[in-house]
Amino acid sequence: ADLESRILRTPADPVQTFSDDPLRMLRAVRFAAQLGFEPAPDLLPAMRQLNGRLVPPVVSVERIADELGTMLESGQPKLALELLDAGGLLEVVLPEVSACKGVEQGGYHTHDVFGHTLLAVGLTPPDLLVRLGALFHDVGKPATATPDGAFTGHEEVGAGIARRALERLRFPQRDVDAVVTLVRLHLRPVYYRS
Repeated sequence: ADLESRILRTPADPVQTFSDDPLRMLRAVRFAAQLGFEPAPDLLPAMRQLNGRLVPPVVSVERIADELGTMLESGQPKLALELLDAGGLLEVVLPEVSACKGVEQGGYHTHDVFGHTLLAVGLTPPDLLVRLGALFHDVGKPATATPDGAFTGHEEVGAGIARRALERLRFPQRDVDAVVTLVRLHLRPVYYRS
């Protein structure tokens, strides 16, 4: 019945399931994003309750990064990020991205920095480096926000934040360098249009 209804459920109580292996929380998000399933109502509260267990040495950084990469390469990376946030996992796995929530921006932007990031990731092709670039492209905005709504130099600040985050997650150095370059240069097309 769950398969027909496209509901994602743990075979046992989710608190017990996630407590036994906290990586299962990320797998649940990944399965939802890959397969288009909706989490059962008790999954996200269990994730919020146990999100503190999703840290090394309980779960290795490499396993976290693998799950994150697979989520980002899925057909619904925006959904994956929304579920990470709703389950309280985003602040643990990607605190740099979580910090973008509530940071308002004006002009042509229709969402706060976090909402804009979700849209950007959702509109990119399923290439891990491109999606990581979209994920981190505005992480420098919270640190550079001014009262008048400017974010001067956010691309340079963001490049440094992206480097530290990706190195913390132990992505290959060539991938880190590529994503940092994308973040640092993401405003170039805007400058060319002006």
